[in-house]
Amino acid sequence: MPKYTERLINMKKSVIGQQKIKNLFAKSLAADRLGHCYTLVGDEGMGKSTLSSYLAKMIVCEHGSACGVCRACVMADAGTHPDIEYILREEDKKSIGVEVMRRMIENIYVRPYSSPKKVIVINRFDTALPPAQNAVLKVLEEPPEYVVFLLSVSSENNMLDTVKSRSAIIRMEPYTKEEIKQFLRENTEANEAEIDFISEYAEGNIGKGKLLAENQGFARLRKDVFEALFEAVEKRNVIPFSDLTKKDKDKKDRDIKQMLECALSFFRDMLMYKTGQEAMAVNRDYADRIKAAAGKIKTQRILNVMQDIMEADANLQRNINYNLAVSSVVFGSLEEIND
Repeated sequence: MPKYTERLINMKKSVIGQQKIKNLFAKSLAADRLGHCYTLVGDEGMGKSTLSSYLAKMIVCEHGSACGVCRACVMADAGTHPDIEYILREEDKKSIGVEVMRRMIENIYVRPYSSPKKVIVINRFDTALPPAQNAVLKVLEEPPEYVVFLLSVSSENNMLDTVKSRSAIIRMEPYTKEEIKQFLRENTEANEAEIDFISEYAEGNIGKGKLLAENQGFARLRKDVFEALFEAVEKRNVIPFSDLTKKDKDKKDRDIKQMLECALSFFRDMLMYKTGQEAMAVNRDYADRIKAAAGKIKTQRILNVMQDIMEADANLQRNINYNLAVSSVVFGSLEEIND
């Protein structure tokens, strides 16, 4: 029996946000016009897996509403509903292989046990190898009338065009600050001051908000990055930031990404102060110092630094050499502010 790295989502708490998507499914269910395949698209941390589980529960719910109290919903919450199948990656594997899909296809032509529909949930479908995606494609070409696929991906680029063309693409929307605050109150131990800041900093990504709330060292990391950047701006010295971003064996990729995100938020706030949009600034506890620093740099140079930080982050995601990616910021754009 294969072992799996992922687990089913516990649905006993409410699913916050994404009301347009919920309404879309509610209307389709009410009109009996549900399609055969839907793909949720959104960045990591946007809650695609949680929403997929919720939509699966909506589909099998006796009331079409994920009511949480009917027999179908109770089984869905427990992960035991016979008509919801989760296709998971096997342990120690980065991709979903074709054998996993073939096992699913062996059962797909068995009619649902207790619901009108049989729901197949495949999270991280963009990690499925081409033969595995082709196996799904064969079903989608002539799908049984009772089958609904719910796929989720971070990027459509890793989906076969033939699968994409047979799927309704649904894009996750950024969460509002109030939705993120509600989520953090229900799911973390962060205090109200932390929740208020994180809801701004998370940039509409609920998973990022949770990660920041649970990261004990984030406040210290942000302080270190900001102090290094203040020195770069005020004393024309980029060395502290250079030292901070040097990669060593103890520095995790997640920390590096958060450093770049902190730096980007620093210069974004500068831009807000330069352009008279103070209400849009995120790091309000540093407002006076960032505003003063913004007065020392031309707007175009701030934009150049922000562009280089975003490019460095993108390069790191593509596994481009770390030192090359980060040095373009430290000794490129940051040095530009010293001119």
